[in-house]
Amino acid sequence: MDETNRISIPDEKGRAFLTGFTLLELIMVMAIIGILAVLASARMVDMPAMRSDMAAQKIQSDIRYAQSLAVSIQKRTRISFSTSQHRYSVYIEDTPGNWSLVINPLTKNNYTVQFNESEFQGIDITEVYFNDNNKDLAFDKWGDPYSYDAGSGSGTALNNPANVTITGPKNIMVERGTGRVYIQ
Repeated sequence: MDETNRISIPDEKGRAFLTGFTLLELIMVMAIIGILAVLASARMVDMPAMRSDMAAQKIQSDIRYAQSLAVSIQKRTRISFSTSQHRYSVYIEDTPGNWSLVINPLTKNNYTVQFNESEFQGIDITEVYFNDNNKDLAFDKWGDPYSYDAGSGSGTALNNPANVTITGPKNIMVERGTGRVYIQ
């Protein structure tokens, strides 16, 4: 083998030593790569549970937003859930009986959240129960929750906690009277 093609570093006495990695260094690098691979695969296995948690927190946050919006502008708001299309939209009552979609302050688009797509892939809204299977949860100008029937335009006070169930399963509950939102 030709010694001129090899890299060598002279020491202080002018002797040349070949450079390279020691066996110990190679073993340490392999061990670190192995540990990182195990951690990454553990995260990948638990992705559906993480998505379910994220989706539940998103619904919880949006219900709280609708409630605080109703109180801050002193107008009724509602969230309309669709189990068949796996989405929900936030509305505000502009004038009595006239509802329009709220504009999302972050995206500047209509406030509609679609599940089973992108970040919520594999998550469905499986059940919505407020009162008498109404799919709309409304808040009056004081932030009190009630079940709203979009067909008749009428609402009734909640008899039990409102419940939205998503894949996971996760239940997002809204307490009657107070409107407190929590995840079970």
